[in-house]
Amino acid sequence: MRVTGEPVGTAPAEGAIVVQPIGGSPLRIPWALRFGRARSDLVGTPVLAVPRGESAGHTFSPSDGPAFLYLRVGRVDTTSSGPAVHPLARLDIELWNDQDKDMGLLARVRDVIPGQLQFALTGRDPFGNKLAAGTYQLRIAGYPTEPGRVSRRALTFTIK
Repeated sequence: MRVTGEPVGTAPAEGAIVVQPIGGSPLRIPWALRFGRARSDLVGTPVLAVPRGESAGHTFSPSDGPAFLYLRVGRVDTTSSGPAVHPLARLDIELWNDQDKDMGLLARVRDVIPGQLQFALTGRDPFGNKLAAGTYQLRIAGYPTEPGRVSRRALTFTIK
């Protein structure tokens, strides 16, 4: 579609094309064109809940009582023609140390529908080894199913 003028308002332009094949039934193809910048926030702000008895904040010890990462992913928009669901093709959670070294992939989830996910953090690296005391970062990347930017978030935590 080519737009030749400035849009009026912020509502999307919508319509339908009807294709009539010879000797067949008509096929109605709806279309919509959004104006303005498309939202790309498919990963919300990560929240870390540490185990009971641990210090406040994002500090915990490697143990059998994990910390929990809560993450909102995907999005559902309301349009005049109904809900528009924006899932993720893939969600990656990587572990990085305080020297900006990639320690590996902690989790990868594919075909993620919008919702809230929960991940247990045990204070161990991707190979099961206990993390040494220090500061670490989770780097979270949400890949859209449609062409667009990857949504990225980061969360820093400390192992004591």
